[in-house]
Amino acid sequence: MQLITDIPLLDITYEISVEAISTMVVFLSCQLFHKEVLRQSISHKYLMRGPCLPYTSKLVKTLLYNFIRQEKPPPPGAHVFPQQSDGGGLLYGLASGVATGLWTVFTLGGVGSKVAASPELSSPLANQSLLLLLVLANLTDASDAPNPYRQAIMSFKNTQDSSPFPPSIPHAFQINFNSLYTALCEQQTSDQATLLLYTLLHQNSNIRTYMLARTDMENLVLPILEILYHVEERNSHHVYMALIILLILTEDDGFNRSIHEV
Repeated sequence: MQLITDIPLLDITYEISVEAISTMVVFLSCQLFHKEVLRQSISHKYLMRGPCLPYTSKLVKTLLYNFIRQEKPPPPGAHVFPQQSDGGGLLYGLASGVATGLWTVFTLGGVGSKVAASPELSSPLANQSLLLLLVLANLTDASDAPNPYRQAIMSFKNTQDSSPFPPSIPHAFQINFNSLYTALCEQQTSDQATLLLYTLLHQNSNIRTYMLARTDMENLVLPILEILYHVEERNSHHVYMALIILLILTEDDGFNRSIHEV
């Protein structure tokens, strides 16, 4: 985990970060092979109560910023690990498949869903970071403690918000909401980005309030409407999440008034 949170992102460390994130996704893949909800796996214990716990907010923040920045891979001369023919690293292909399986379970997309065509990724680091973030956010609560990664996602605030965090929020942090909003608007062609948007709107009141106060909501709404317009090209769970996002937004009277003025 410290490889992800503490190593600065440079050309020579890009692949190390990708492989470290991919390794964590693989560690969490044991849920795919069990029908019952796992709470006792070694990975689950370490992430929920072990030495990883103090890094919760730092890890979530790092993964979010990786998604926001959409850093492209370095030129071939800077690669640390030997490249496969598809451009992935040692664990990238395996972790992508594992994360896709976990993501399908979380979004109930395993039955009656089309297999979406996977566009060529411009940023493997951003993609893997987003997948790991979603897997962490959907981990089952421990028997004696809530999921700390979900708590972090539910409570982070804007960097411009100077109000103190309540003592009851142990894993809070701050992030640039404007950058996050821009990234979410630009990445809605991928279903995992739509799932992140849904998660934030549903669980984080700070980001929901910020988005509803924006005067350029069309930048977010139009990509969501495009998902519905091209419904035959989308997975059923992608369309479902887009509909739920619109329902969440339309619960706000101010949004309903402003969107009709676009």
